[in-house]
Amino acid sequence: MRHSRFRLAIALLAASAAAPVLAADDSARAAVEVVSSQRVPIAAGGTVSIDETWGEVSIEGWDEPAVEVMTTRRSAKAYPADEAVDIRTRLDRFAARVDATAPDAVSVVGLSPTGSVTRPFGGKSGVNLRYVIRVPHGSRLILDNGAGSVRIAGVRGDIAIDSDVGEVTIAGPFDAATAIDARSGIGGIEVNAPFAGKGELRRRALVGERFSYRPSDAVRRITVTLGVGSITIG
Repeated sequence: MRHSRFRLAIALLAASAAAPVLAADDSARAAVEVVSSQRVPIAAGGTVSIDETWGEVSIEGWDEPAVEVMTTRRSAKAYPADEAVDIRTRLDRFAARVDATAPDAVSVVGLSPTGSVTRPFGGKSGVNLRYVIRVPHGSRLILDNGAGSVRIAGVRGDIAIDSDVGEVTIAGPFDAATAIDARSGIGGIEVNAPFAGKGELRRRALVGERFSYRPSDAVRRITVTLGVGSITIG
């Protein structure tokens, strides 16, 4: 019995000594983040086509004659320091391809590797992704987005958005000669100034909505088609 108690005491001491080490190991873990930026020139009034993006997409108008794409990839899990290099290599595959296809046209394509059991971060799992895309104020935007939020501000050209799931917010500038056609298959539409009280807002099939505003003197068009989620304009 005495030997059993002795062995139990030794085991308890060993466990208590190991506890701080385990806690230190846990505290040493951290999420891994990779940020990259690309920039290409574009002529005034050009078209920016954005395809295969997902996560958080923020598009901002600016005064520069160029398109700049900053992509931030962050692991959803925390990892110990000795795994960080390998995790960064995997996150590097979630970048964006940015090409000037003509003097007045730029293509932005989100890249996502194909997943498998032996390839973590394949597909769209395990990664938090954010794009910040800056375009000249007068650009024309064409966006084909997957799942995630989309926010556009400071863009004065035509805007065409086709998104699967998420929230779409389009801020100004607007003017009276802007035509709008917005549809959400499952979700609502909120219309603020200067379009509040104008156009036609209809509920479809009890779960979706459509807003249409088509002034006869329209010189700019905004079109939003969303599968599931909410749309805010204004």
